[in-house]
Amino acid sequence: KKDALAQLVFQDNPALLPEPGDRLEFVPVKNESVPFGNAEEGLEGESLYLYLQQQMQSLSVFSLALMHIDGEESHFDEKDVSFVRSAWDSLFASQKGAFFGLHSPNICVAFHPSRKPEELREAYIAFFDVLSKQGYTLSVGIAGYPYLSFHRSDVRELAAKTLEYARLLEAPRVGLCNSLAFNISADKLYSLGDLFGALEEYKLALLADNANDLAWNSMGVCMAAMGRKEEARRHFEEALARAPHAERKAQIYYNLGMICQSLNAFEEAMKDFEECVRLDPVHLYAWIRLGQLYERQGDKAQAKIMYKKGALIEEKEETASNLAKRHLARVAATQNKSDEARTLLQEALRNNPKDASAMLMLASMYLDQGENPAIAEMLARKSLALMERPEGWQVLARALRAMEREEDACQAEARALKSILVHS
Repeated sequence: KKDALAQLVFQDNPALLPEPGDRLEFVPVKNESVPFGNAEEGLEGESLYLYLQQQMQSLSVFSLALMHIDGEESHFDEKDVSFVRSAWDSLFASQKGAFFGLHSPNICVAFHPSRKPEELREAYIAFFDVLSKQGYTLSVGIAGYPYLSFHRSDVRELAAKTLEYARLLEAPRVGLCNSLAFNISADKLYSLGDLFGALEEYKLALLADNANDLAWNSMGVCMAAMGRKEEARRHFEEALARAPHAERKAQIYYNLGMICQSLNAFEEAMKDFEECVRLDPVHLYAWIRLGQLYERQGDKAQAKIMYKKGALIEEKEETASNLAKRHLARVAATQNKSDEARTLLQEALRNNPKDASAMLMLASMYLDQGENPAIAEMLARKSLALMERPEGWQVLARALRAMEREEDACQAEARALKSILVHS
């Protein structure tokens, strides 16, 4: 047996990714012609694109539109193709050299010589409306040449990226290749862990529109993930200068505060988090960060005020995070207010019985106060069953040693060390 490497493309949905359990199978290909609006009868999927490449070489201006019929199981049958082609013909067939074809079960492609994407948008919105009235839900992505520094052969890929962007739009889902399309493509790469690929796409987004605050902000996040903190800070500042409204500014202030905090610029970080909560008073994590910064200054009273504001947000939004409550409990414990701390942790567990961190904190409190180590053991084991981490094994070791189970305690400490090595 030999290993092989392949690129998988789902023709019915270019945005679809392989999942665990998927497999490749050889299936016979029927030699059926693909219907077209004009005289290019007989071309099939890839043959269509080979023909398009030939047409593109001689043109200084052209556009390519990809159309996707939405729905996981949706596809074009012969009746659908006939109707969609008829609707397309009524709007575009008079354009000299334009033609339409079916590339795959639910992807259509249309070629428009000597037309720019922005010249086609209104007609495709009308096309979308005609099909919508007949129960079809479509997305259309349009890319053209010339565009930035791309070559003619790149237009197919640009149209595919634009189609992904169009599918995220509200009706009418007609998208033109632009900065936001690159942004969506970059976000997808970032989510897949391809930081360098995402960075290149964000650069293209900014090249297409330097005022795109989303791209500046996302590029800052990408830089931060790569450890390029000063560059991330500069990108967040650029995003802030371009953000159009309070909601976007609030999130950028939060990101800027995070990067300043990581650079030990604590005063700037506090100002950024304060601006964030001024613009977005229910930004839970900004209140948490403010609390941490006040704690760092030694102002536990002010820190508790910040955490309480966060706890009110958690209660109002009925979240199961308990993050603010856990911080309040920790501060109370450092102030020797054990009853208050325990009450907060018990409230957290009533709110979310699977809060592994609250269980572990409560177990530690039982041990710190010399109370029943068996309860601490039970809480530590439940916490580890939900989320294994070194601290859990360390607390369990303490509980076991308090019950004079030295051999078991040593085994738990060994697991803690192993967990540290695995996560380091």
